[in-house]
Amino acid sequence: MSFGERAKARRRRKEQKRALKSIKGMLLAAGCTRKQVREDVRELKEMLQLGNALWMDYEEARAHLWNAIATITRLLEHMGASPAQEVRASLDTLVAELEKIYHECSIRADDADFQCTMQSLKKMVGQYTQNVKDAKTEAGSALALIMLRSELENIKAVLDDAGEWEQPDFLALAYFFLHGEKEELKDMENMQRNAYVMSFFAEGFLQAFMGRCEEAGIAEAMQTLVQNCIYDKP
Repeated sequence: MSFGERAKARRRRKEQKRALKSIKGMLLAAGCTRKQVREDVRELKEMLQLGNALWMDYEEARAHLWNAIATITRLLEHMGASPAQEVRASLDTLVAELEKIYHECSIRADDADFQCTMQSLKKMVGQYTQNVKDAKTEAGSALALIMLRSELENIKAVLDDAGEWEQPDFLALAYFFLHGEKEELKDMENMQRNAYVMSFFAEGFLQAFMGRCEEAGIAEAMQTLVQNCIYDKP
């Protein structure tokens, strides 16, 4: 982290501390008990910190996903006319990007089907240059390219589908990670997972807490705090 990034991170922590202190005071002034306010602020602070980390991890994973899609698109367009060495370099770049696309709310690292596909691709990448070199006929070279193209098209279809998924509410996701069981999300589809996490958050914390915030007249301030603390890179 650069000096500028560290300075920004310090400013964000100070701003968050001031905002939480202000919210604490307004909740107390609205008649909430000290115990309740202390619990609310502690919970909120933990969620904001974890939510920001989850969001940044998600953004990084999604960036690698889009890079992988772009790399596959270029390969599919040009690999038939490109030297095998250039194709191999692009394939190595693709594998490196695919290793960084994992997130609990995108393509998961424990997705058995995708891991099987990755192993197949890695094997094909390792063999690609030799396969082309050993092809004794034009038909043999064409077959090697057809097999590789088919594998890339399959991967791109998976990535394109994942690219359309809606991102979760990261405050809700942080609350779930703090209090729920992550394994429950393993086999859920994207929309189902997001709805489940949001419901868990609403029932466990949000409804009651926002009720107290509305009584204290700080509902809007809370929304601003969440936006500033979660959806911002230090």
